[in-house]
Parts: sequence; structure tokens; C-alpha cells
Amino acid sequence: MGIGWGEILLILVVALLVFGPNKLPDIARGLGKGIRDFKRAMNGLDDPDTLPRVPVRTARPPAPEKPIERSIRGPGQDKPPVSPT
Repeated sequence: MGIGWGEILLILVVALLVFGPNKLPDIARGLGKGIRDFKRAMNGLDDPDTLPRVPVRTARPPAPEKPIERSIRGPGQDKPPVSPT
């Protein structure tokens, strides 16, 4: 019972003669994708209720501990004034 190596070889030779060597890889790729999708559907992996949940970050980043000091000085006034001694 079942398919042996001889039958598989015969099917491949007939497919090669019918579709040609250029189309055969595309057909095999499509067949593999269809089987994979069918298995996923049978296992319930396409069901959104069974997919793993990813936490969503909604918290804000922590505020800086020290406020940012801003200078009121204009350009070229980087140094504080010198006190007369």
C-alpha cells in the first residue's frame, strides 16, 4: 500500500514532460506553500486568539532628574563677567 519510489519517479517524469523544466520549480514552490498554509490552518496558528500577545508600551519615558539649565547670554558671551579686584 502507498506510493513507492517507482511511482514517485514516474509522476515527476510526467510532470516534467507536461509542464517543462522552467515551470516545474514554480509549481513545486506553490505546492509547498499551499501545504504549509493548510497545516497552519489545521493547527489553528492563523487564529488571532491563539497568537502570542506582544505587550504594548504606553508608559512615558522617565522625566529628567535635574531641570535643564539654559543660558540667557547671547552669542560670544560664554564666560561669566569678571569681577574687578
